[in-house]
Amino acid sequence: MVPYAEKHYGVPYLYIHRADFHSILVAEAERSGVKLQLGSTVTKIEFDTASIGIRDKPDFHADLIPGADRLKSTCCESLLGHVDPPRLTDDLANRIVIKAEDMQKHPDLRELAEEPVLSYWMGPYGHVVCYLLQGGGLYSIRTSKKWENPSLVGPKVENTTGPCAGDDEMEAWSKCGPGNVLTIYERLRKERTIRVVKGSTALRDLFRQQERDRQLTQQEPFERYPNRWADPAFQEYIFGCDAFAEVDKAWKGYKTGTFPGTAGHFKSNL
Repeated sequence: MVPYAEKHYGVPYLYIHRADFHSILVAEAERSGVKLQLGSTVTKIEFDTASIGIRDKPDFHADLIPGADRLKSTCCESLLGHVDPPRLTDDLANRIVIKAEDMQKHPDLRELAEEPVLSYWMGPYGHVVCYLLQGGGLYSIRTSKKWENPSLVGPKVENTTGPCAGDDEMEAWSKCGPGNVLTIYERLRKERTIRVVKGSTALRDLFRQQERDRQLTQQEPFERYPNRWADPAFQEYIFGCDAFAEVDKAWKGYKTGTFPGTAGHFKSNL
């Protein structure tokens, strides 16, 4: 993907470890004046008063409460009004990170630790994905396979789009109202998320697996190619999407009263 992504889509393709990404978000949040309160177990959410109950601490009140607590979601259960435990799947993913300098000491591993490429190993009921991190200093390995002790899956909020605007536009977004903003967000993200998830379904049929392997080793990429990153149609769908342009288009639709599912006062000065 390097330099392919920058050549075709105008931006580089970057890898980043989740911990590093979290550190960036935390640093930027604190720089912007956000106060982080750790060690806070949410026990309930009151929608009428927009408040959060925190174990052994005073309730917290807010104008907006994003429900991004994923597995064992208190927010989801509060919204549904009943217990909603995570659902069992038949897959388990493990991740490990190794120092690249340790791998370079072994002749059989040296090439993997020196070449900045994304490596796949695919087999029956499982696969391995590997790539370098932190400028080549770390090697990340992710394994996934069918397991007798299944993993858990729960609600997830993935925020990859957002308005890119100045103070006047941001004030206008605030006047839009949380209901309308969330409707716009869901319309922009849900369809894309579903398509990506469906495209990640494991291939368990042996005959189809053999045909997949033949396509991967003998054919040039085509639409619905087994390697989704090389599939020209799926690749364009993922990397060719301009998130800022999509938000701008949605915002213009809202202001003119043409964005589906939203309602409000459409003033000419917005």
